[in-house]
Amino acid sequence: MRLIIPKENKQAKAAKSVIDKLKQSSTLFSHAIKDFEYFESKLDNYYELREEAWEAWHEYNKIRNRLIEAIERL
Repeated sequence: MRLIIPKENKQAKAAKSVIDKLKQSSTLFSHAIKDFEYFESKLDNYYELREEAWEAWHEYNKIRNRLIEAIERL
């Protein structure tokens, strides 16, 4: 059995914290885009803005996944 030294324990906790925050921010971002539908009748460029927001969310998730993979390889 391998003992976890304090430095590794801190790194593991930091990794979990980073991953949790990345996933949480992705979820919050998608909920914000979904809530944006309430402005559909009030904005002329609603569909354009919504499409841009979903594209940004997808790009964010790509970056998030790369960060998570990098952390998990440590």
